[in-house]
Amino acid sequence: MDGIALTGTYGQLENIYGRRDLGLQVGKKINHWHVDVSAFKGQGNRSDDEYPSFNGDGVDLADGYAMMDPTQINVGISYKNASLRTIYDYYQTSSVNYLIDHRFFITNFKYNYKVSKKLVLMPQLTYTNHLPWHFKEAFDEDDDYTYKVEGKRYKANVTGSYDITRKLNLIFGGEYFNDQATDKLDNENFGEGITKVSYQNYSLFA
Repeated sequence: MDGIALTGTYGQLENIYGRRDLGLQVGKKINHWHVDVSAFKGQGNRSDDEYPSFNGDGVDLADGYAMMDPTQINVGISYKNASLRTIYDYYQTSSVNYLIDHRFFITNFKYNYKVSKKLVLMPQLTYTNHLPWHFKEAFDEDDDYTYKVEGKRYKANVTGSYDITRKLNLIFGGEYFNDQATDKLDNENFGEGITKVSYQNYSLFA
């Protein structure tokens, strides 16, 4: 887009808001440059009802036991055939017993290189970092998280397109990525004495 857009949403349950969201988008073109930024912040509640437990003690879900709060920031910049994009996504939700966070970050760079009229190459580099199901068993701010496993991926790939004839085209390329997962709390989720695992993947295609 080339301009500014602002959005807002509100929904009401009987005793508390169901959702309240704000979104902002900004985009600008200057010659061969293009920059865009979008941001979203939301707060929500899945229910405001009473939650009964097996022992007869219930909790009011409107007190934060059914929340779902998403946040996202998306930034992109491009110049001619090169582009860079970064996305940050954070999602927090809760249940009667847990406070759960999901954090996701990715950045990608790609370039369309026209070697000739028939051959185009597109190299890409991508970095991903995510912290899914990062939770603790209480809502007390002094309590530490009981599960915290971080994942990372480093990826590089090249895709090519070659026009053999006017009616026949060849797509080819290769890709490599390295996955890493680390138990930040040393809980040995991967096995006894193991707090980190790593995998490497290679591929060629045509």
